Amino acid sequence: MGSPFRAVHRVLVPGQGRDDLWPLYATGDVDAVRRDGRRSFELAAGRALSLGSYVNAFPASYWQRWTSVSEVVLRLRVAGSGTVAVHRSDGGGTVHLVTEFVVGSAEPAVREVPLPLSGFPDGGWYWFDLHSGESPLSLAGAEWLVPENRPRSTVTIGITTFNRPKFCTELLASLAAAPEVLAVSDRIVVVDHGTTPVRDHPGFAAVAQTLGERLHVVRQDDLGCAGGFARVMAEALEAGTSDHVLLLDDDVALHEPESILRAMAFADHTSVPTIVGGHMFDLLQRSVLHLFGDTVDRVRWWTAPSSGTRMSHDLAKGSLADTGWLHRRADVDFNGWWLCLIPTAVVRRVGLTLPCFIKWDDVEYGLRAAGAGHPTVSLPGVGVWHMPWYAKDVATDWQVYFQSRNRIITALVHSPHDEGGAVLDESLMMCLKYALTLQESAAELMLHGLADALKGSQVLHADDGATLTRLAAPGAASGAGAGGANGKGRLARRHPELVIPFTDRRWWLDDDLDAVLVTAADGVNQEWAGAGRDRFRALVRRARDVHGALRERWDELAADYRRALPDLVSADAWSRSFTAASGTAPARAHSAATAASRSR
Repeated sequence: MGSPFRAVHRVLVPGQGRDDLWPLYATGDVDAVRRDGRRSFELAAGRALSLGSYVNAFPASYWQRWTSVSEVVLRLRVAGSGTVAVHRSDGGGTVHLVTEFVVGSAEPAVREVPLPLSGFPDGGWYWFDLHSGESPLSLAGAEWLVPENRPRSTVTIGITTFNRPKFCTELLASLAAAPEVLAVSDRIVVVDHGTTPVRDHPGFAAVAQTLGERLHVVRQDDLGCAGGFARVMAEALEAGTSDHVLLLDDDVALHEPESILRAMAFADHTSVPTIVGGHMFDLLQRSVLHLFGDTVDRVRWWTAPSSGTRMSHDLAKGSLADTGWLHRRADVDFNGWWLCLIPTAVVRRVGLTLPCFIKWDDVEYGLRAAGAGHPTVSLPGVGVWHMPWYAKDVATDWQVYFQSRNRIITALVHSPHDEGGAVLDESLMMCLKYALTLQESAAELMLHGLADALKGSQVLHADDGATLTRLAAPGAASGAGAGGANGKGRLARRHPELVIPFTDRRWWLDDDLDAVLVTAADGVNQEWAGAGRDRFRALVRRARDVHGALRERWDELAADYRRALPDLVSADAWSRSFTAASGTAPARAHSAATAASRSR
């Protein structure tokens, strides 16, 4: 190759002790592989191994659609005896042999295969398979290369944490053990909202010593995930050294740090500044690809998996080559902030996060960025392991307030439909469902959230710490039930009529009960659910009234939130919130040498 090329996607094998992750990296005779680090291995004689896998196949359709690159080069260093077969697929999952060559050298030889990034309008990948001959076949390294015609970027990595010191420390340890990631990281900012500081965890000091001056821990009062990630964005803008901000949840496992390098390499080549996100794998079943892409249903105003994708796909049971829908390119509206790379140019243009404390902040940001011409791409081969949705109970606990309020506010800002399309009908049905299933506290929290949305844009940038204290009242008031016309209520205040596993709660099971005890999704806590007919009727009346008020005032509220949005997401407005929460605004200190390097 004449001009310089950059490795944007390196072929890997799972690390020692992570054999359950093999389905993500390769299929075939993985038991015949002798690893020599993460990038080199030997395949025993007479065996076959396919690198047509989630981690190692090259997502050609994404590179064709979103970047200015027209060709990728597969470079391999191989030795021994056998053949290498290069394949491509289309959006329907049909596989074609591109080329095949024989390996017959005792010394590693470099082979380069140029491949066009064309013919992938709807989807498709490139990959290669190995077939060893009468003696072993060795791969001393392989990577997918593109022309080096863009400067390499740097990143500020940001983690928001709340009382998860162990998780957060382990995540920092994963970063500390990835020198190539550290080489492109200007800063690692941890925004700690918790009452159990991450600094106090026994393993933190050693990790902090490895990370050195890159690591900055900011302590502030709880402003939620939105406040934490807004702080990271603000810190990155003030420092002025990074081209990107990488947002990471504090409860993810970064089993493959290469994900960060791939996201950055892709972002460096996109045709316009683009948000690049990663997929979510199941932390409880590590071979399961839990979520592949997210969209927003513009009529129902609810999030949904991208068209044609499936949730919770086990790659141990269906490999990439054998799973047709994985070959189709999945276009998204946003990417969850478990791993999401945002160009600082986008932050400067569209602002920081919406001050919504928790829930819908990532959705709203993706929609806002897209409206300004900056799409989001959820890039295959980039992912983290996160607690799956089925193990969470965000639909019935205190988060219902923020889920309901912020969904409506996001619709007020971005919905293209009169009265938000079907969002108010959907919201009303959800509230009635809570009431019918004795989830009175959830219904109360939902109604509080909707009532606050009715207050207008002034509800945002309020003291959400005080809001959390206020939200304790509905649950406490409604938790034991109030008794109904059938006379069972007084007993039900102290003795549940039934104990129900979380997975068995159904409205037709609960409709004749005044109080039940339901196991929470985490398997540890329990929820007391109760209502009574009089309180049920009152909830229905209030639900009707608040949704009616939202419908009647929709245009007025939409105009208010849209007019206020630029100020709500501005660095100045957030700086006031940060100062109130921690006594300090984002630091402006950076050296003249750093500023000079940023201007090059």
